[in-house]
Amino acid sequence: MNGDDAANDANGEDEEEEEEYEIEEILKHEKGRFPEGRLGYFVKWKNYGPEDNSWVDELDASNAQELIDNYWRKKNAQTSARKGRKSIAAESPEPSKKRRKSLKEDIEQDEEDQSSKKKRAIRKKSETFESEPEPEEEEENSSVANESFMQRYMSKMSWETLISRVDTVEKPNDSDELIVYFRLKKDDRRVRLPAKLCNQKFPQLMLGFYEANLKWKETEMDIDSEPLS
Repeated sequence: MNGDDAANDANGEDEEEEEEYEIEEILKHEKGRFPEGRLGYFVKWKNYGPEDNSWVDELDASNAQELIDNYWRKKNAQTSARKGRKSIAAESPEPSKKRRKSLKEDIEQDEEDQSSKKKRAIRKKSETFESEPEPEEEEENSSVANESFMQRYMSKMSWETLISRVDTVEKPNDSDELIVYFRLKKDDRRVRLPAKLCNQKFPQLMLGFYEANLKWKETEMDIDSEPLS
């Protein structure tokens, strides 16, 4: 190796040793990252990938002052924008909440008023019914079923199992036909039918009623009469 080659090799080694890394972008910062509370910058190096990103002491980043200034300008602008959004958000929702709450309260109040009116109307109607009761006789007649009600049972040959008891047998003044009042077992419904039909459908119950209501009359016997020879 001649002298010129040796000189070139020495110059190449000096260039490699003196090679400096160039900061391409400042990504974030952290206060107190380095001794004495110094600021640290997390940077991307030019011509290197993200895996080589690293922290740099603020003292060592003085050669990238322009990038530092741009970083802080963007940071301040973002902070101002966030504060502005927070300020708007802090001022605007409160009235809208109040308006929504007020509207909701108005609706609830209207519903309560309507409900109260309905309750008063029902109570007033109930009091009216209680203050003007219908005669007992009319109420009783309205609850008595007639022959049309018993049409559903006409296909049954016998009603002995349907009837709980016979209440009474009446004879209206304007008719010679007897009328029977009886009760159903299912719901204790009172029914009024002609005796002729009742005798056909539940003869045993009718017979039992007649026997229970028979009144025996004692006849006088002639004691002095002589027995026939």
